[in-house]
Order: sequence, then structure tokens, then C-alpha cells
Amino acid sequence: MFVERFVFAALPAAMLILASADNAWALSKQECIQASERGQQLRDDGKLVEANGQFLSCASDSCPKPVADACREELSSLDKKMPSLVLSAKAPSGSDLVQVKVFIDGVAVTDRLDGRAIPVNPGQHKLRFESGGQSVEEQVVALEGEKSRPVRVVFPAASAASSSPTKPAVESPAQESGGGGVPVATYVLGGVALASLGGFAYFGLTGKGEISDLRSTCAPRCNADDVDAAKTKMLVGDVLLGVAVVSAGLATYFVLAPKSAPAVTVGARGTGVFVDGRF
Repeated sequence: MFVERFVFAALPAAMLILASADNAWALSKQECIQASERGQQLRDDGKLVEANGQFLSCASDSCPKPVADACREELSSLDKKMPSLVLSAKAPSGSDLVQVKVFIDGVAVTDRLDGRAIPVNPGQHKLRFESGGQSVEEQVVALEGEKSRPVRVVFPAASAASSSPTKPAVESPAQESGGGGVPVATYVLGGVALASLGGFAYFGLTGKGEISDLRSTCAPRCNADDVDAAKTKMLVGDVLLGVAVVSAGLATYFVLAPKSAPAVTVGARGTGVFVDGRF
């Protein structure tokens, strides 16, 4: 009964988290003014990409006309100054790679190379390309006003060691939690919570980065598929956050439960981890 009450209590909070993603694009009058002010400060600090995102927000028709007009003028000025990079990668065979994840200064900016220019701030940047378990790094210095600068990398051939077959997983015997000590289920649920938090961080940051990229490159006329993909990543991140909350709560319950509570059996199978017991 405790578990059922906990799950049903956590569901409304998870639904509120999911519903909040649909309001990511809306700005109030005060938020329009604040976006304009932040954009000017970021512009003065040389952070043109971030400034562009703020000015795109306050240039919306929903903002007061004087604010929107000023933000549109700023966008026109930034468009001339903001440099951009066109990224490409090749396999050892020389063929073009498309499914490549790219990080700029540690922030994921894309997971697909499609020939489109990616805006960056003027200055030095560290790029990391990841594909097929390999990564290649590149340093570039982007000049103000430099448009569509090509950046090309070639992935090295995979080593013989990496191509060796992976040994099949060996089924481990189930372990039972007895009367003393911390139940094994606590560690399993704690691991699920940590893994879900990691997934939430990845998908949340990736989705946020893609939305920021869309705002700075094509809003409000972005491709619907690109917008849906970014929102989907944010929703997946929110769902994983809900899983983390529920798993952490259950782990806490097992720690605090009376020692006379029924034993819980936890074990590993070829297809995953199982938890068996009564509550």
C-alpha cells in the first residue's frame, strides 16, 4: 500500500513537469523587456549567439511594439557580426559521415551533420566530434562576421582491439536481502534513480540546446520536425526525472522499512534486473 500511495502521489507532480514544456516559447510583457535587456548585455559581452536568442524572443509580435521593433533591429545588426561554422566529417574510407554528435565548448549542438551553418560567438572554440564510439577534437578561432567557415575532420580507423567480439553476459545468481543490513533493492533502485537523473540531464540539456539553436537560427519559422524533435527530448528528460523521483522514494522506503518487513529478492537475468517481493 505504501508503494501505491507513493506512486499516485508522485504522478501529479510528474504531469505538471511535462505540461510546463508546452509554455517554453511564451513571454509576458515583463519577460519581453527583460529579454531585450539581457540581449544587450550579452551583446556587449561578445556573446552574440546568446544575445541573438534573447532578441529573437523579444522580437515576437506578442511583445510590446517598441520593444519588438528594437529587438528586430538588434537581430539585423547581429546577423552581420555573428560568425558561423559548417561542419563535416569523414570515415577512414573517405565517405561522408552524417550521424555525428558534435560538442562546441562542451555543449552538444547537433547529432547530425546536414551541411547547415551553426552560429558561434567570435573567438576560440573547442569542437569534439563523436561517432561509432570514437571522438575527434578540433580547435578553431572564429572571426567576427566570418560566415559558413568550413571545419572538416577525419575519423581514424578503428583499432583491432575495439573490433574483438564482446563476451556474452553471464547470468548471476539472485541475491536475497535478509533481516540485517541494507536491502539489495535499495542499491538497485538507487542505481535506477542515478541513471534516470543522468538521462534527464542529457536529454534536458540537449533539448534546451536545440531549442536555443532554433531560436537563434530560424525562429519563428523553424521546421516543425526540428521543433518537435527538440520538444520530444525535453519531454523524455522530464519523464526520466519522474522515474528518478519515484525510484529514489522507493529506495528510501526500503532503507526506513522495519527489519521485520518481508524479504525482497533481487537478481540479474539475461534481459535485465528483476525485483520480487510483496509490499
